[in-house]
Amino acid sequence: MPFRKKSSEIATGYGFKQEGQTKFIVVAPHAGGDDWRTKRASKLIAQELKAYLIVNSIFFKSTSPKAHKYPENIEDFNKLRWSNKQNKYLWARKKPEMKEFYQDIRTFRRQIKEKNNTPVAIYIHGFKAKRIGVDIGVGIKAKNEKRFLNKNKNSGPNSGLITIKISHLKKLKEILSEELKPLNLRVTVGNRHIGWSKCSAIQFHKHNKRNDFALQLELNRSLRRKNNIQLTSKIISKALKFTFD
Repeated sequence: MPFRKKSSEIATGYGFKQEGQTKFIVVAPHAGGDDWRTKRASKLIAQELKAYLIVNSIFFKSTSPKAHKYPENIEDFNKLRWSNKQNKYLWARKKPEMKEFYQDIRTFRRQIKEKNNTPVAIYIHGFKAKRIGVDIGVGIKAKNEKRFLNKNKNSGPNSGLITIKISHLKKLKEILSEELKPLNLRVTVGNRHIGWSKCSAIQFHKHNKRNDFALQLELNRSLRRKNNIQLTSKIISKALKFTFD
């Protein structure tokens, strides 16, 4: 499956963005070197969904192997600064390119809202796990397989909100679990990264008068390999379409 033509990609200070046709926004905050092959995964998923696309392909976390050689490019695009006192996000201590990144997200979500749709932002990440194929982060944590929804009660004053409907979460987990069963991979909720702090990128969509749907999908390494990544993108896209359409 070919990517969209390069001409549709708009260069930015952080990487690139693409206009979309639907209510989906696919975001890759760690494609600059932290989460292997999430740039390609995000492009394929956006293509399947005809989604808006925003990719940070330049900046990386301080733990990246690139950090020592390019310290000027250290910035975690998935970690915001929130002021409880001012009740807003702060950008002064962040790279201007990161502010541009979120301004572009804000612009895309506004375009979707103007079409009377609720934006659905999907943040694509990568993680290391053998038995877990996808971990879903939406601001809540699984308690167990039967009662997998357990709202955080002790995360401190900086805790965020649930970022999608419970019915959406149940449906998404069910579809992904069925699709990944032949690969002997499980789907979890909040197993690795919960996203319940206001400093988490998905919470950007629930504060300062924004009320979008947002989620982060952690994809294990096997799903991002060259021989699997197109199938992975189809599985993820199918599940998102059935969940939110």
